[in-house]
Amino acid sequence: MKAVRLETVFVVLLGVSALGGHGPACGAGRDNCLVIDHDVPMTPEIAAAAAAASADAGSSGDAAPSADGGPLEDAGPPPPYLPTREQCLKACNDERVTCAIIDKGDGDGGTVQAIHCYFKGSCGGGGRRPEGLAKATVHSRDPRTIWLLEAAHLEAASVEAFRRLRTELHQRGAPRSLLRRASRAAADERRHARAMRSLARRRHVEQANVEVEIAPVKPRSLEAMAIENAVEGCVRETFAALIARRQAMHAQDREVRAAMTRIAAEETRHAALSWSIDAWAMARLDPAARARVDEARVRAATQLMEESALADAQLGLPDAATARSLARGLFAALGSGGALSA
Repeated sequence: MKAVRLETVFVVLLGVSALGGHGPACGAGRDNCLVIDHDVPMTPEIAAAAAAASADAGSSGDAAPSADGGPLEDAGPPPPYLPTREQCLKACNDERVTCAIIDKGDGDGGTVQAIHCYFKGSCGGGGRRPEGLAKATVHSRDPRTIWLLEAAHLEAASVEAFRRLRTELHQRGAPRSLLRRASRAAADERRHARAMRSLARRRHVEQANVEVEIAPVKPRSLEAMAIENAVEGCVRETFAALIARRQAMHAQDREVRAAMTRIAAEETRHAALSWSIDAWAMARLDPAARARVDEARVRAATQLMEESALADAQLGLPDAATARSLARGLFAALGSGGALSA
């Protein structure tokens, strides 16, 4: 598939979306962004860990030399303790959440420490996730910062995904044009990760580098490669390219619009590459295997529509109703809409 065809589909879909009929184009509220957002009482384990961390920070030195070598000056309070993922799981009773220690009113005019549990659902689509990718650990309570950091994490992971894909294509004798396009996509994703980190830093985040952990994987069959490409490329990356185009058009943040303008064009090329790989691989699979690839593609598209979405006008992200409408129209136009017509 050529990128120009995808561009045409995107323009038509976004033009229809802009006319309305599916609710507001964007939602700016925090409630539209987070699936889980509540507080629970402080746990003894987290309280003890926070106290120990504070004590360690204090014992490492309560003061620091002044710049001119004069009397010692106060080094300031230690950074807040961030609970581990395991501690958050025990406190919030949900493996998806991140958590943080907060101060909240106790009802008598004072404050008490509690645990804030929060989780942001899918931002609509996403890039190409390699097999073995560990979940990102992002410590922030700002929905936009979370979205940018998770986007940076996924873009960085996509670099390895395309490198892996190129190696497999080369081993299976794929055309050089596909190899070149895969190499170019990996270079694009590296730039995208930098762009997302840069946007996150504008929001005064202390740590904009989200570690990417990818477990080693064993060699796989052509069918397994085709299924991953169908799910991560033909479905998720294609939809992500459409959402990126929408962000380039509608984000209220000027720097987000500028970044997404280039990213959208490159992600559209990546999506087109996924469909080209799909055509090449399907021609080499038997009918039963092709049917399984198609089933995986439709299943992924259906799941995508069931995921929650971040709706934010500053980032140009649509609300859930608009995102579902765009997904339904996209995959119907591309021939993967059999399960999406309802």
